Amino acid sequence: FRTAVVVHRYSRRRGESSLISVLCADLECRRKTELVVDATHDDAGTYPFVVATDSMLFASYFAQRHLRVAQLSLLGGQWTKQTTLDDSSAFRYDAMALDRHSGLPTAMFVDEATGDVHVAACTSWPCDRKSLYRFTIVDNIGTVLPGEKFPVYGVFPSAHSFDSFNGGRVVFSYYNASSLTSGALKITQCASLH
Repeated sequence: FRTAVVVHRYSRRRGESSLISVLCADLECRRKTELVVDATHDDAGTYPFVVATDSMLFASYFAQRHLRVAQLSLLGGQWTKQTTLDDSSAFRYDAMALDRHSGLPTAMFVDEATGDVHVAACTSWPCDRKSLYRFTIVDNIGTVLPGEKFPVYGVFPSAHSFDSFNGGRVVFSYYNASSLTSGALKITQCASLH
């Protein structure tokens, strides 16, 4: 395939939600294959994010507001191993990148209840079980300032890895929304999560 897109599809009439992948065989996407990633919950597939290796696609997304990951072997052609990584709270806003040092995926996500920013890093192939991930809270944002009603929150995470920066390990950026009128753009570098 030349391009892969993961799309959250919602049918208001039927009240159904699913996560669909579109694999394009050419740049114009005239020849394409659609595959269902997850349709197990009424909100499956919100905030999807996908990364690719030469032989595998990894998708992170939310179902019932819990962080899930799925894998697609480009040789097998089916999404498998939809795994709930964290169901301890309600989450939103995720980003994922491949660690260039290990080739394993690392995801950042935000706890809706506290605003805290979490990282889940796969520590061992095949990254298809929760026990193969290490979880870290990288920013305990979650406090409401005295006199404020605005919940302090980490939002809009972005994930990247570069050969020439941080040894190829994942670098995340996110916005720390500390009030209605102020906040800070923050960067987190993964050093020893794997």
